[in-house]
Amino acid sequence: RGLNNWPFKGDNGDPVSVSVSGPIEVNSPMTARAAAVSGLGFTVLPDFIAAPDLASGRLVSVMDDRILSGGGIFAVYPHRRYLPAKVRVFVDFLVQWFRTREVA
Repeated sequence: RGLNNWPFKGDNGDPVSVSVSGPIEVNSPMTARAAAVSGLGFTVLPDFIAAPDLASGRLVSVMDDRILSGGGIFAVYPHRRYLPAKVRVFVDFLVQWFRTREVA
């Protein structure tokens, strides 16, 4: 299970896996955000989820120089041959939405 291992950049820039533990384990970034805001510990969050809490000071970013980039986000859908138009429109919307929130 990957939830107990967080990927970071090592001293030489290569990826390293760090074993973590804490009072809770979740698989939802929104729940992880709420737990961190409540003071339960650290979390790794996508920028677009953490941004409001970072801006307000409810969360503080740490280890920015150790965060790996390019993790990506993926939409999984049926083969294009049978792809309903509404799914294609939604995927196009997601692509544009995430592109406008891309962090350098």
